[in-house]
Amino acid sequence: MKLSRLANCTRNLTWETRLPEDEVVEPTLRHLVERGASRAQPLPRLTRLEIGAHALVVVGTRVQIRLSYLTPDEERRYEAERLFVALMDAVRAAGLTGAGDGRRSP
Repeated sequence: MKLSRLANCTRNLTWETRLPEDEVVEPTLRHLVERGASRAQPLPRLTRLEIGAHALVVVGTRVQIRLSYLTPDEERRYEAERLFVALMDAVRAAGLTGAGDGRRSP
């Protein structure tokens, strides 16, 4: 898994990663909810988890990390990385492999 900023997001508010495989999605989401994330009403093929002021939007294995616009500019990368690490921890805690080495792209 790696973290990357979406190219069209010039304000560093939207980041993206991919879960290693379809089978890890539900166990990972359940683990995050058990740790305090709130699950918004699911839509077909889309799940939104709220973690504090931020959100994870999951479609298939694609995960968007959406930061609150109130996050100070200088803290946005740190917040995205913090949520990415929480996501990787959830994949590992769900007993699943494939979390990768946690590489992050610029």
